[in-house]
Formats: sequence, structure tokens, C-alpha cells
Amino acid sequence: MKKNFIIYFYSLLIVLGIITALIVFKDFDGSIAIAFIIGFIILLSLNMFYFIFRLIVEVSKLRKWSEIRKILSKFIAYFVFLCILNYSFDKFLKSVEIDWYSIVDNSLVLSFALVAIDLVFSKKTIW
Repeated sequence: MKKNFIIYFYSLLIVLGIITALIVFKDFDGSIAIAFIIGFIILLSLNMFYFIFRLIVEVSKLRKWSEIRKILSKFIAYFVFLCILNYSFDKFLKSVEIDWYSIVDNSLVLSFALVAIDLVFSKKTIW
């Protein structure tokens, strides 16, 4: 039941995001459009706070060093893979000076997000 609710909720969030993008890009003016966008922003903010809360709860449940090492190895693997991928795209597509700060920054944030999503939505959660 809970899994179905999560799937329906995120499907609804995606559909509402598409509708919001259409409202913004088609430049609809009206009180209903503005109320819809504000409601979507509030729903997205509440979802973000819930995600952060769940992440803190899941991290606080980590007790074994083997679990922490597994998560850190995933983080490092994602980071290295994304750095190589980003460097390759910059080298072959841009053909200009490579911005190392951008490569490391983007890879670090994205690898942290992937590990956090994996930690929150993994099958081992108690909730």
C-alpha cells in the first residue's frame, strides 16, 4: 500500500511539474495559474523537507562500519565515474579550456544526490 502511494505521489508530482512548465512557458496570466504554481512550489518544498528528514533518519540508523563503507564506496565510484564522464564530454564536445571546478563540483553534488536517493529509497528501510 505504501509503495503504491509513493509511486502515485511521485507520478502526480511529475504531471504537476509538466503542467507548471506549460503554464510558465505559455505565459498564462490569471489567478488560477498563479495559485497552481504557488501550490506546486509548496508541495515541492514539503517533499524536499520530507526527503531531508528521511535522509537524516536513515543516516542515523547506520551503525555498522560495513554499511558506512559500502555507502562511501558507492559515493566514490559515482564521483569518479561522473568526473570521467564530465571530463570526456568537455574534452570532446567543447574543445576549449577545461573547467576543473565545474567538473568536480557537478560530479560531487550529483554523486551525493545519487547516494542520498539510494539511501532514502532503498528496500531496507523500516518505514
